[in-house]
Amino acid sequence: MGKKMSVIIPCYNTEAVVHFAINSVLSQIHDDTIEIIVVNDGSTDSTLDILNTIKKRNESIIRVISTENQGVSSARNLGLSIAQGQYVLFLDSDDRIKSNALVDWLDFTSKNDLDISFGGIEIYALTEPDTPIGIIKNIYPHSLNGETMLINKLFHKLWICTGNALYRRELLMGNNIWFDNKYKYGEDSCVFGKAIINASKIQTLNSIVLEAYERGESAMHSLTFEKYLDAFAAYEDLRTYVESKISTSSIRRAFDYDYLNLYLSFAKILIRESPTYKSDLFDPMGILPKPSFRLFWNKKSLEGLLFRYFPKLYHHIALIYYGHEKI
Repeated sequence: MGKKMSVIIPCYNTEAVVHFAINSVLSQIHDDTIEIIVVNDGSTDSTLDILNTIKKRNESIIRVISTENQGVSSARNLGLSIAQGQYVLFLDSDDRIKSNALVDWLDFTSKNDLDISFGGIEIYALTEPDTPIGIIKNIYPHSLNGETMLINKLFHKLWICTGNALYRRELLMGNNIWFDNKYKYGEDSCVFGKAIINASKIQTLNSIVLEAYERGESAMHSLTFEKYLDAFAAYEDLRTYVESKISTSSIRRAFDYDYLNLYLSFAKILIRESPTYKSDLFDPMGILPKPSFRLFWNKKSLEGLLFRYFPKLYHHIALIYYGHEKI
């Protein structure tokens, strides 16, 4: 019998948590139609020893590939290139699949002949793993085509990320969709956006499938302005790709809204780096195109107008609203 699903888990120095990710999948596998591909990306701790120990007990299910450190994009691409499943799931090594979700998820995807299926996310802090600190439900009543799904994603109404979506492998391979190693941030959103626009049928389970665990400090909190420029480059890459295929006013408007959120994220990074306001604090943002602040007339648009016309007040309110440690 052919493989129905390949779960691809890249890992680098995650000795303390990688077994949780793998076991969250293993505990839900009851036959040989699901495989786990773990790519050890040059770990220097005991990650590889842990992987080999788990593999010895599950030879028919787990493949462990070890490479020199090349980054998460290369690790995911390697896993994808050798995957045999009809569907693929990319899972971070410090996240977990929700108990009793995997088989129903795969059955739902196969029976409905979906190109992409996705579900909700529970967000946990590693220091408090028993109670979620946030939930993204991803509720939608029926299936969507690629354009409608991408518009919903860009407007932040539905959320697809690493670990909460299954992709038909041929959707990725047939459209030559791979992770780009030149992006250190935002590479996953670019890939998932390209997959979405090429999909014919996408649907949510309307149930939780992923437990996502925040690191010791969030990725956003550890980002510098320079590193986050990768997110802008990935955004431009995706927008160019999508608009070469379809360029409706709805798509353009959705990208404009997503960019407004991205642009304001740059402002918050600069505020985190400088809690004391300075008149030249936001000067580095001069290299970025200005978004359409008046386009939407919603809370995010009002935030953008506040930033544009009253930057000092915006700085003060951002520190109060988000808290310096949360920006």
